[in-house]
Amino acid sequence: MEEQENKMIQKKCGFRTPYDWNYIIQYLHGRSAHAAELAIDDVYYRTVHVKGYQGWYSVSHSEKDLHLSIQISQGLHPVVSEVIAKIKRQFDVCANPLKINGKLKEDPVLAQSVADNPGMRSPGSFDPFEMLVRVILGQMVSVKAATTLMNRYVSAFGEAFETPIPGLNMISPLPEVMAKADVAQVAALGMPRKRAETIIAVAQAFEQGKLDFAPDADVEKLKQQLANIPGIGPWTIEYMLMRGLSWPDAFPTTDLGIQKALGTKSKREIDAVSKTWKPYRSYATHHLWKTLT
Repeated sequence: MEEQENKMIQKKCGFRTPYDWNYIIQYLHGRSAHAAELAIDDVYYRTVHVKGYQGWYSVSHSEKDLHLSIQISQGLHPVVSEVIAKIKRQFDVCANPLKINGKLKEDPVLAQSVADNPGMRSPGSFDPFEMLVRVILGQMVSVKAATTLMNRYVSAFGEAFETPIPGLNMISPLPEVMAKADVAQVAALGMPRKRAETIIAVAQAFEQGKLDFAPDADVEKLKQQLANIPGIGPWTIEYMLMRGLSWPDAFPTTDLGIQKALGTKSKREIDAVSKTWKPYRSYATHHLWKTLT
């Protein structure tokens, strides 16, 4: 373990205050692909595969010095710049809470949550493919059920990978693996066959370069790319824009939590209310979810 630590790259990542570390790490932990990512003792860990390089990283929060502490394993050194950029998006460190809160607090629906949670961030993802699979598994089921399916998925199709962190021993399945997977084997994890077909179609789209989740991707084009895949609807698209692209203005109108928080299932009414939250509807979404806890 000591030798491993000596070879780790250590980085500090600043952010604009306030920053609600507890919310973001709990959110990630509650939706994690266990064995490929963990949150233990207020530290986030995950394994990754980037451009042929494999390794793991950890992220922790220093409240005293107001930064995130990042450790990156030796195997990822050749791609360290890309890894750090992805981590920054995952933990939403570039957000400007003063601007976001200044906009959202004007609405009485959100004002109290903004006052109570001024450091709210919109968690992103390190791996858009893994995230999209996670979202598909979450269609029409609870967060807990989707997480159970995700754990089975990683165990069945992921790659064993040794780290010094107990329990962190798998790399999440790659698109090229799932693109060739058998539909029946995927469905056997506990999902309808159609959903298994969607996961394989998504893997094939990633492998063929038909889905662009680059930070500067064209949002409208990406929406259409996702909509062209059978089994992907508006909720999945908006959630992926929020998590997979780190787009600040995504809004899953049909989300049951949002409907409950707003007290209506009317898409027209919800769309009308949400327009006043532009261009920060992703953050508004998290505030609405927060009101339900």
